[in-house]
Amino acid sequence: MIKIELKIRSLLFLLFLFVSFGHQSIGAPLPKILTLENALQFAFQNSISFKILEAQLNSTRLEKNIVDAASLPKLELKATHGLLGTDPQQTPSYASDPRWQQWISSASLGISETLYSNGINSLRSEQAALRVSAAEGRYFIAKEALKLQVTQNFFRYTQALQLLKDQKAHAKLLTKIFDRVRRENSGPSVTRNKMRFTAEVQKAETEILNLEAREYAAKIDLLRILGVSATEAAELTISPDQTSTDQILSTGEKALLSPIRVNELKDRQIQTTEAEISQLRFRQAKRETGPQIIWTAEAGVGSQDYWQTQKEFYENKKQFWKTVVQFSWTLWDAGSKSSSEALAAEALRQAELATRESQINLENEVKLFWLEFVKSYRKLDANKLLLKMEAEIFAEIDADYRNSKVGYLDLMYAIQGLQASQTSLVNSHFELLQLLAKYEYYKKLSEPNL
Repeated sequence: MIKIELKIRSLLFLLFLFVSFGHQSIGAPLPKILTLENALQFAFQNSISFKILEAQLNSTRLEKNIVDAASLPKLELKATHGLLGTDPQQTPSYASDPRWQQWISSASLGISETLYSNGINSLRSEQAALRVSAAEGRYFIAKEALKLQVTQNFFRYTQALQLLKDQKAHAKLLTKIFDRVRRENSGPSVTRNKMRFTAEVQKAETEILNLEAREYAAKIDLLRILGVSATEAAELTISPDQTSTDQILSTGEKALLSPIRVNELKDRQIQTTEAEISQLRFRQAKRETGPQIIWTAEAGVGSQDYWQTQKEFYENKKQFWKTVVQFSWTLWDAGSKSSSEALAAEALRQAELATRESQINLENEVKLFWLEFVKSYRKLDANKLLLKMEAEIFAEIDADYRNSKVGYLDLMYAIQGLQASQTSLVNSHFELLQLLAKYEYYKKLSEPNL
């Protein structure tokens, strides 16, 4: 009893070690400082859906190996040993033991091959090869889609962080001007100005709270894609993207000279491959419902009647070969095969319609993306100029306000215009940055020989 208990404890201890260390070995550790580069690396190593696609690709390749092997020669070793009863019992002349007739034995080593299968094996092999090609394409697209998702969410987090930073600077500016207004002489107009500035400062503080919530939500979204909880990332520092507006505009200008070609996308190639698979499946169904001609060949060496016969194995050795042509044709089966052929034809029709629908959706998707990309590029270029103008206007009006040349409302409008143009620039900056990431996604899918 004690020994059994010790064994159980040992097994439980080994199980604990397996679960503990096995769980820690899955994926990669989360870096302390998260940049876009190591975020992508971490996502590839920890994405469960990506690993599932990888396993599906391997399964498709193994299925192709099975289909291809069906057309190759097979080497088989066969052996039979047992008892056989006959009535009446007859003892061969060479058998000294009258019980010999109860034993049977044979062994052979042979090679066989299907030389012709009415074209069915070749059709299956073509389908398997195309399925592997489609699976490789889907795997590549999934990898690039994960990269795009991580990149865009990283940019959204940086955008929220920049908006929060700008809003705090705006609130600081309002507070600084409000201190100047409070030192002005008393009077009805000055009192109204103080009230208005107090309201503007309060609005700015409220907006900071909203942007802090937005920044936290963007961080949670990024962590969710990476497969990390907020608790696990409690000490994580995210290093924001540092791409300048001029760099984005320069990259966007080059991208405008090289539009996306829908026919070159891997999505379109997969759609074409799926249509080819449906065509081959239909041809296979027609072959299977028609006359069947199968040609096989077999050759080998073997022996028999060597067990309990006082005969050596080699004495009954024999070599053999055979080639067989088998013809079969089901003339009537109550409509089973004709229904199978009609079912394959219907599946082909559905596949063609689905392919056509996918092609239309893909083409419309790319066209809408391109329109949005061009609009975003122009908007960022315009907002860059607008911010420069608003900054100059604010500097001029602020100086005039100090010299009592303009009133409070002029200063407030200048502050609001400056803050609005800063927000517009940040939003258009990161909007184009995310669209550039999607442009790179499409371009990657357009590369040949993936």
